[in-house]
Amino acid sequence: MVVVESQPLNHTTTYASDYLQNYRAFESDDETAVNRMKMEKMTRLLLESSDPLARSRAAVALGALGEEQAIGALEHALLDGNTEVRHQAIKALGRIGGDQATNLLGDMLMHRGDGDGDKAMAAWTLEQVDSEPARNYLSASMPGASTGTVDQGQAGAPRNPNSSPGPSNVK
Repeated sequence: MVVVESQPLNHTTTYASDYLQNYRAFESDDETAVNRMKMEKMTRLLLESSDPLARSRAAVALGALGEEQAIGALEHALLDGNTEVRHQAIKALGRIGGDQATNLLGDMLMHRGDGDGDKAMAAWTLEQVDSEPARNYLSASMPGASTGTVDQGQAGAPRNPNSSPGPSNVK
């Protein structure tokens, strides 16, 4: 038996590990194993990469996979210092859906937006989710919601008709 000391991951060990996982997943032709491998790789990229574009694309990929297991990593990305990473994480949570993702989006809308369009992006995403909890967060965020004088024509965040917080050009 060979004992290997634990070493920090480097490009060579990561590549070898990824190759082995790819081989095993495709050898078994198990779509679940392939998706799990993709999710693990994208989660690691989102949490560990120093490149904002890589983190942003990882958030997009996690949203496309649609697995609830990605919500923890996406929640972490909501605190990212890069606006685009945060926005892609918000949209990914909307794509995944479910109570936990909706609650995170509602929390972003109600309490955590930082002025870089995070609240507007959360409002837009909640509109796309179109569930009862999402509508409740949107209603509560409207001006006058606590006094019962909500103007139904106003959104939870100011909107510029010339720019939408919708999908961006990052793929």
